[in-house]
Amino acid sequence: MWVFPGGHSDYVNNKFEGLRNTAGREFREEIGGDTVIDDEPLCVYQASLFSRGLTYLITFYTSTIPKIYHTFSPSEITRIAWVPKSFILQGGLRPHIYTGMSLRDELELAEGVGVVEGSEYVGGECRRCEVDLREIVGGGGEGEGGGGIGMAHRFALECWAKRVEEEEKIK
Repeated sequence: MWVFPGGHSDYVNNKFEGLRNTAGREFREEIGGDTVIDDEPLCVYQASLFSRGLTYLITFYTSTIPKIYHTFSPSEITRIAWVPKSFILQGGLRPHIYTGMSLRDELELAEGVGVVEGSEYVGGECRRCEVDLREIVGGGGEGEGGGGIGMAHRFALECWAKRVEEEEKIK
């Protein structure tokens, strides 16, 4: 499955580190690069793990990344991919209930884009690769992790796209 960098908050010196600090730390730990996390969360998604009787909240932040990174922590990540902003704004990787797209429509849109820039660990080395965008959508493509992107992450991308669309209206 494809997911954003993330994880649980830590306690530092008997204090909760805070959600924004967690987002920055997790990005550094998993991607190994610098980022500036926005002050306010993008959105919060409520999820359930029925097998354990748990309900939890996932808080998503946006950030500014100064460059595309091609290194990451192999203990936490198998591959990374950089998806074009235009694909998301056209409805890709967003919940179908909001976009009105079917999975077939989304896969056709992904096929039009083709492959995106990414990286993977092979034989103990990190190398650049191409990732079939259909694999991230979840309905095609080859290789590991073909389960696609999860609903919580699709919801966060919907929130992000709506924010971008509103900002464009203001300009």
